[in-house]
Amino acid sequence: LAAFVIVSFILLFFTRPFALKYVNHNTVKTNSESLIGKHAKVTSEVNNTEGTGAAVLNGQEWTARAEDDGKIYPAGTLVEVKDIRGVKLIVSETQEEA
Repeated sequence: LAAFVIVSFILLFFTRPFALKYVNHNTVKTNSESLIGKHAKVTSEVNNTEGTGAAVLNGQEWTARAEDDGKIYPAGTLVEVKDIRGVKLIVSETQEEA
């Protein structure tokens, strides 16, 4: 009985990482990853120095911050989502405007 328990724990320890890596490799962890690369409209001036900014994306308002600290985006600017950190969109100018 003891040998069975020991062998079971050893096999579980070594096969679990292998199974996790290959069984769920195509799973998307969150829906927010699909928002990266999309365009949002700034509703409140994005200014990292003052810690302000909001943007609307897919009908939802998000807190927004500029990718580059020196950039300021006034309300009405169309921006591209570069990353999502917590509940904040990290944005930069769209390629059409740049």
